[in-house]
Amino acid sequence: MHELLLSDVAGETFKNIRKGATFAQALNWAEKTDNAVVLVSGAAVNNNATRSTALANTRTLLKQLQRLEPAPRVAVALTMSDLLDEDGRARWDAEKAALVELAKAVDANAQLFETAAQSPTGESPVGLDPLVEWLTQTRDAPPRTDGPAEPQRPERTAGRVR
Repeated sequence: MHELLLSDVAGETFKNIRKGATFAQALNWAEKTDNAVVLVSGAAVNNNATRSTALANTRTLLKQLQRLEPAPRVAVALTMSDLLDEDGRARWDAEKAALVELAKAVDANAQLFETAAQSPTGESPVGLDPLVEWLTQTRDAPPRTDGPAEPQRPERTAGRVR
């Protein structure tokens, strides 16, 4: 069994975290979080006017996760990747390794995901299954088998969609 909490936290809370408040100070439940996914808007990355702010905010949030004890599992997820044009894709490809390195400062096994409502070939949705699978695995998950899974403590995951 997994507990999945997708919270609608006010943007001001994350603004306070980016300004220096810790996750624990801003969100009293943050230290109970097992998994953290930092979402990056593909629409923001694709837009010259919003790209640098979106990426800077992502870097700051990843750095702030380093202060959280105990450290959660961490993933970076590009949302709306289907909105990236050629320039947006090139900028994302140039930046994503640095974001993953920041995430690995929190969790050595940090992951990168890309999701989209529709793929270029018209399939829908893209990238959600691997992200959900990651969210429902525990840090020390045993290899999957065909038999019933052993009971484990519930996972708590928090995220914010913007």
